[in-house]
Amino acid sequence: MTFAEMRTEVEVLYEFVNSANAPGFTDAEWGTIFTAAQRNVVYRILNEGIAANAKNQIAISYLIETQTITDIETTTFYLNSGGTAAYTIDVDLDADSFVDEEFFWILDEYASSATLSRIRLNRITFNHYQKNLDNPYAQPSTIEGFWILSVQDATNDNTNRPIIITDGTAITSYNLVGVKHPDTYPIDDSNNCLLNESIHSDIVKEAVALAKFSVDDPQGFQMALLNSARN
Repeated sequence: MTFAEMRTEVEVLYEFVNSANAPGFTDAEWGTIFTAAQRNVVYRILNEGIAANAKNQIAISYLIETQTITDIETTTFYLNSGGTAAYTIDVDLDADSFVDEEFFWILDEYASSATLSRIRLNRITFNHYQKNLDNPYAQPSTIEGFWILSVQDATNDNTNRPIIITDGTAITSYNLVGVKHPDTYPIDDSNNCLLNESIHSDIVKEAVALAKFSVDDPQGFQMALLNSARN
């Protein structure tokens, strides 16, 4: 749906739920409202779960992509006596450039080796790592999955880096399947909605609710915009 089509539809609904003398909005104001509405709808889908239903599976497919990281270093710290191997992934998961420009929501992560293209990664805590360091019944494997934990790298400005512990297999890449921030593709008079048409009407309805909220409680509306933009 184009911006003009969305504006026409939302204005009809907006006038229906508001009094006749309710203030209108400029293109720029509708653009802000539409972008916020798109953001809210995407968050709602992610919180419900993409696999919750068929609609969710296709609704935000435009925002989903895979990032492959091959800058990998071996580390001798996160090892046990059973011949495991450990690798530090050279990416800062807390960096603004990574979170804002790449992904703000991680759907899946996996490793690849020279012979296997998709090895499951099981998120563990540092306590789990310590308790099962030499437990023969709880070890990383290509079948059950390798272990991954995030640690603060004191040698590199305390950045938050993933550590992958394998069964000795050398990994060649760390792969993330994530959702790009919906604000990367705003809806304004020069950018139409790029997400699947199945949720365009949901975005319009959300925009109507936000527009009414902005009239009924302008201060609360501004706070809502700020809070949603932080996500």
